[in-house]
Amino acid sequence: MMRKIYYTLVLFFCATLSICGQDLFNTSRIPIIKISFGEADWDAKLDALKQKDGKGRLFASVSIDGVNYDSVGVRYKGNSSYFNVRGTGQFKLPFNLKSNEVRSKQFFPGGKSILKLANGFRDPTYLREVFAYELARQYMPASRANFVHLYINGKDYGLYTNTESVDEGYLKERFGGYSSGTLFKCDPNWDAKDVKGCPAGDKAALLYLGEDSTCYKPFYELDQGTWGGLIALTKTFKEAPMKIEEHLDIDRTLWMLAFNTVTVNLDSYHGRLCHNYYLYQDSSGRFVPIIWDLNLSFGGFAYDGVAPAPLTPLQLEQLSPFLHYDDPKRPLINVVLKNPTYRKLYIAHVRTILEEQFYNKQYLKRLQEMAKFIEPSIKTDSLRLYPFEVSKQNVTQPVEIGKNQLAGITSLMDKRTEFLRSHPLLKKEPPTIVSDKAVNNSGTVTITVQTKNAEKSWCCWRVNAAQSVKWTLMTAANTDTYSATIPFGAQYFIVAENDEAAASLPARSGTDWHIAR
Repeated sequence: MMRKIYYTLVLFFCATLSICGQDLFNTSRIPIIKISFGEADWDAKLDALKQKDGKGRLFASVSIDGVNYDSVGVRYKGNSSYFNVRGTGQFKLPFNLKSNEVRSKQFFPGGKSILKLANGFRDPTYLREVFAYELARQYMPASRANFVHLYINGKDYGLYTNTESVDEGYLKERFGGYSSGTLFKCDPNWDAKDVKGCPAGDKAALLYLGEDSTCYKPFYELDQGTWGGLIALTKTFKEAPMKIEEHLDIDRTLWMLAFNTVTVNLDSYHGRLCHNYYLYQDSSGRFVPIIWDLNLSFGGFAYDGVAPAPLTPLQLEQLSPFLHYDDPKRPLINVVLKNPTYRKLYIAHVRTILEEQFYNKQYLKRLQEMAKFIEPSIKTDSLRLYPFEVSKQNVTQPVEIGKNQLAGITSLMDKRTEFLRSHPLLKKEPPTIVSDKAVNNSGTVTITVQTKNAEKSWCCWRVNAAQSVKWTLMTAANTDTYSATIPFGAQYFIVAENDEAAASLPARSGTDWHIAR
């Protein structure tokens, strides 16, 4: 009896206080999610809500590994993953579940209020989203993602991917408890059009459209906060690009650009649709880009926004790391990478990802582990969108999906790795940061670094995780020694550069930091 009471209490606290939340995005197991609708025609009603405005919800009971949640709001999510699949008469559709639609204090494990369940559309492997997010989290703030098994009203709907929503809980965890800053979802509606009387925009490209927020609303969704910061950011891109660091977290921007480049993630700012990222304004007033929606990474989307037709396998393999470099309609690339220091650091980040994940085939080992883990679930999924043989093949080889060819993950990335390895800028000799030393000055700390082959060095620091990075040019004591004084307890990393290349210490400057003590 005591054991039963203990188990009941554990379930209660998991559901209400979220002490079991660390398991919600665990990639070593496949949680079971069951949705129970009271209506037999629940699918038709969800269709009607989706067709109306896409925001209405139908209520259901939901259980996650046996823990029950009542009055959960459910709706279909997605654009192509919903409309294309529904248009072919298939039933495996993507879902958005909200725990606190009615019960304001009810949360899923980990304090999460939203579950986003994707159906594997245009990714027969089911691997791209979960694997890409796992990779991205090593270099920048990014969502967690895993695999789940879904049942609806007792029917087996098979394998789905579950991705962490960018919401208040996410922001608190990634930004040192600070979550009240402005947040934009940069993902225009399919039918987004320029507002009459406003300058022409280009999706969520961050073009300056004037001072009226109405001009921006077709292209950006304001989740919280006000429009002023976004307008100031876009205006700076156009009128004062040398001051862009005052409005944008440069290093995290470079990491997102580097990640998109290496993984051929064109369903992003880099591609034709110029979308799938968030902008969060932290407590220092700078915007931090947050990468989003990675299910079409590794060549899953083949339109680069330049060529009118989808790129061929060879074009994907040899996609330039400076795509849109000369395009003023893509200022996040055009303006940021025109700065020589930022451009060299961007290449350094590309090099770091390649060296840590691809040159040594570390990515392949992890990808094979994931593929083996979910293979039984794909094989038994009677509602899967693609034949099992296609799912298995696409891990390593291209496959035909409809009228288009979908790149194989490893066949693409092995060749892309060699292409990038031989790129002239990646072959430039970067400086070496031999060591760094911190001396406490009672309230401030002097950071001294020893370098080789460097011509200048920067100390990039922030007071805490809620703030963006400040760049301080270090004073040269001699040819190889540089120093700077920053506040005690500040988090910092070092950037050293010469005329041709740059390096950072730690190399994973988007996630790893030294502490000034």
